Amino acid sequence: MNFYVERPPIPERVVHEITAQGRLGQELREMRKAPEAVIRDVEVGVIMTIETANSLVMWLKTKIDEHDKIKKESGKRKS
Repeated sequence: MNFYVERPPIPERVVHEITAQGRLGQELREMRKAPEAVIRDVEVGVIMTIETANSLVMWLKTKIDEHDKIKKESGKRKS
């Protein structure tokens, strides 16, 4: 199992207007040069036994149930 994040690529070029005061103005989006892609950075790979995978599933289920209970109780207090 791999955990990863996805992001757009860093532009090769970004062009901005210069204001009358000599400061950086708005970006001229039509001048931006960036590849059409998605960058996927693998953060960590995990190898586990089936027993560990089952334990992880049970732990996640417990945490999800706790979250749902808290969310439900906080919704009742607002009423």
